[in-house]
Parts: sequence; structure tokens; C-alpha cells
Amino acid sequence: MKHIFPILLGLSFLFTASFIYAQQSSQAEHDLKLEVQSILSGLSGNLDKFELFQKKLEASGRNNKGYDENKNIWLSTVLAVQALSSICENEQDLLHLFWDLKKHRRSNYYDVRVKSLSASIVQIKIMLAQIHINHRLLPPDLSEIDLFSSINKNADATIELLEKSIRLITKIRSPQSP
Repeated sequence: MKHIFPILLGLSFLFTASFIYAQQSSQAEHDLKLEVQSILSGLSGNLDKFELFQKKLEASGRNNKGYDENKNIWLSTVLAVQALSSICENEQDLLHLFWDLKKHRRSNYYDVRVKSLSASIVQIKIMLAQIHINHRLLPPDLSEIDLFSSINKNADATIELLEKSIRLITKIRSPQSP
């Protein structure tokens, strides 16, 4: 009888600790899902904006002019925005698939996702540099200035979301000790 009380006390402590850990783990899972959803919805919104920018560029009068060197520069800008859109869509789709995997399978993709996200950030920066060169050679019309400012802001916001994704993947790959 003397030994039952310590055993019951020990079991009680074990169950309480397990319950508290489960609650903390459940809260961490919930927070992770919220953060992932925020990133995915942000990328979705940015993708919609890039597609809108691309339509506006294609509808521009410059797109309808006869072929010359200036049109070549203009088409280069349109293609750069199209590339930004594709990069954003690709990473959104890959991140969505990544987060849908079970944890034990997801762990196989940590390194490749981080490399892909990092490469996409570099690609976005290259496309922005191309757009800036195009502007130096062929300044935008007054009606296009706001459009190109919006393209830059959207690209910067996309880079921030991709960097946030890298931080999140790195964080879950090597969880902090309590």
C-alpha cells in the first residue's frame, strides 16, 4: 500500500506532463498552419497582381508598335514580368505540395525546398535588374510609372514571403529545445 501512492503520483505527473506537451504541440501545429496559410495566400495575391501587371503591359500601346529596338526592350520587360509571375506560381504550388506532405515525408524535401526558394529569390532579383536596365534604356511613359513601381513592390513582397518560407522550413527542420 505504501508503494501505490508514489506510483499513482508518478503516473499522475506523467499524464499531466504528456497532456501539457500535447497542448503545446497542438498550439505549435496550429501556429505553423496559420503561418503557412499566410505565406500561401500572400503568394496567391502576389501572383494575381503579377498577372494583372502583365495584362496591362501587353495592352499598352508600345506592344502594338512595329518591330524596332525599342519594342525589343519593351518585350523584354513584358517577358521579365511574365517570368516573375511564373516564379511566384511555381513556388506557391511547390510550397503547397510540400506542406500537404506528412511530417516524415516532408523531412526528405527540406534541403531541396530551401535551395529552390533561394534560387527563386535570385531569379526575381535578376528579372528586376533586367526591368531596371530596360527603364534606363527606354524610360516608361507617365502612365506607366505607377505600374512599374507596383511591379517592384510586388516583387519585393514576393521575395519577403519566400525568405519567410525559408526561415519557417529551417525552423521546423531543426526545432528549438524547450
